[in-house]
Amino acid sequence: MHSMLQPYFVLSTEKYLKLVINQLGISHFYSFTKNAHTGQKIIAVPDGCIDILFTCDQQKPLAEICGTVLQPQTVLDRPCTYFGVRFQPGQWTMNKDLSIKEIIGQQISLLEIFDARELLESIVNSNDFNDQVAIFLNFHLSVLKRTELSCNQNELKDYLLKRILESKGQVKVRELAQEVGYSQRSVNTKFADFFGITPKILSKIIRFQHVLFELNQNSRQTNDNSLINIAQDAGYFDQSHMYKDFNEFSNTSPGHYMNLLKKKHYADRLILV
Repeated sequence: MHSMLQPYFVLSTEKYLKLVINQLGISHFYSFTKNAHTGQKIIAVPDGCIDILFTCDQQKPLAEICGTVLQPQTVLDRPCTYFGVRFQPGQWTMNKDLSIKEIIGQQISLLEIFDARELLESIVNSNDFNDQVAIFLNFHLSVLKRTELSCNQNELKDYLLKRILESKGQVKVRELAQEVGYSQRSVNTKFADFFGITPKILSKIIRFQHVLFELNQNSRQTNDNSLINIAQDAGYFDQSHMYKDFNEFSNTSPGHYMNLLKKKHYADRLILV
């Protein structure tokens, strides 16, 4: 499964750095600078993930834990450089006193949860993306040693996520319940504990993210026939069902989104490190 996308972060800047690692619960690291003169709004879309976002402003540095939004939301108004860490869905083990449910749709100061002033200062004072990645990984590893879940809980969480990702959000709760030997009610309860949202909501987000990925990969060739194929592959009843969900999560249609990708040269802005 590809990493979860926030395309408007890429479209807001001339150069968006991204380093995919898919380890230690982390999907990828990213960095970009929001230009004060661009009119492009930065909109966060649902991705099921938690980010830790550093505002690299020497005068007003900031580090925030950002839970997934459940509808499109305008974010990051301040023109400056940002460094971010995107965790894989459900991968929040950094603090047992702050549940993933409490983070959904919220922005919480990292300094309220951790003694992380040295981390914040080191990342803000560094102008090197790879150096910032190394600084965060050292901090993250030290935290993981103190907060890991039990082996059984990790296995169950990983299995549930793997099944939803592999099915592109099409697996049913009753199927999950049969496979893991729990009742549907128990699966829903445990799932909410692990991911902060229900299986139905995360599955809907995964389907949307799959469509985003396909449109990004094929924006120059996508036509009406390929949109039908994308809708079918993502498990939608029909093309109008896909359009409805896409508009709900992005405030635009797939067609308008594709035109924006072409106009803003999305692929040229994204730099994989």
